[in-house]
Amino acid sequence: MESGHSLSTSPPKWTSSQPSLERSNYVHSIERAERSVAIAEGASVVALAAGTKPWTIAAMHAFGMAERSAIWITSLGAYAEVTKDAFRRADVAALDFATRARASLAEPDEEGLAAAPRNTIARWRFETTKLYQHLLTRDRGGAVASVGALRSLGERMNPIWGAGIPLYDAARDAWFEGGREVLFPTPPEVVSAITLPAALAGLNASSQAGSQDDAVLWRRWADASLPSHIQSSLGWPVSVERLVGLSDVRLGRVASARRRFERAARWAEAGGYAIERAISLLQLAELATLAALPTTKERWQMLRRRGRAELSDLGLDPDPLAYQVARAFALGRTSDFSPKLTPREVEVLALLARGLTHREVGAQLGISWRTAQVHAASAYGKLDATTRIAAITRARELGLLA
Repeated sequence: MESGHSLSTSPPKWTSSQPSLERSNYVHSIERAERSVAIAEGASVVALAAGTKPWTIAAMHAFGMAERSAIWITSLGAYAEVTKDAFRRADVAALDFATRARASLAEPDEEGLAAAPRNTIARWRFETTKLYQHLLTRDRGGAVASVGALRSLGERMNPIWGAGIPLYDAARDAWFEGGREVLFPTPPEVVSAITLPAALAGLNASSQAGSQDDAVLWRRWADASLPSHIQSSLGWPVSVERLVGLSDVRLGRVASARRRFERAARWAEAGGYAIERAISLLQLAELATLAALPTTKERWQMLRRRGRAELSDLGLDPDPLAYQVARAFALGRTSDFSPKLTPREVEVLALLARGLTHREVGAQLGISWRTAQVHAASAYGKLDATTRIAAITRARELGLLA
């Protein structure tokens, strides 16, 4: 938000990282799903249509179409009532809870969930949403219980569901412990409707916890593996733009972080994500204060007051959310006692620490071995080290490597 620019209530604008062809493809995928459901219902194959709807609703949330999903949830609820289908009623309870949670601290339909104990997917969706709310409200006991419930569910489900548990563990620990003594997990290899909430939880945590190497890894993963059209997630109702912005703060990319926070605030306002909008405003203001961004002091004070007031009205404490930016900024700052390595230097040093040669490092990063060697030499110089072992030891002491 440059000086004079106010938050708009118009639909969110697409960035240059979202090509028109790709945008058209994912919008068409939703439209095709809608047509398929209509055909199934028209052919009286209503059970098939009902089974398709929860996954289409999850896709709508991922693409930033949460409001569009409301009519689908209502339709699925009507089907569950007419057919007395307790399994689908549990789906509706979980989906409705996740949809409402983007705007407020919502209360779930526990009765609807309890009616179908075998619907583990509905319960999983419920628990991820509940975990995020526990983090927002600083309810440590509730967060521990939700992760425990997810772990228990994961033992009864396809392993792809349980694979996200370490990321939820990291998110919980980063929120309450600041990431101390956390063995930070690596990003998922594939992003799907199943893995997306956990992936966003991990991306959020990477700006607060783990080493600089972890932060670089997750930020590069966001660029390379997180589809550019993904904007949020069912069960983890945040703005991807804001999470990437936090990662940029951690890596010292202040200008990029500012743009991300600004876009996140506009997107959240347009999509009805009231909690996310308030967080984005607050974190933008905190970044402006910490990094002395070039604009008027009155403007950032206004944004801070606005974000804090909105969060307080929603029943949330603004301080921990402001602290996320302060912590990320502090971890990414250069000091006389902590030499600043570039993200590429951290990557090269991390691979060397795993025993790779310069040629192997170059091959893995898609650069020449001589370029890898140059980055390594630069890192050695900044760390005041003359050997690989000394550089790696020093980097670990400074928290640059895990």
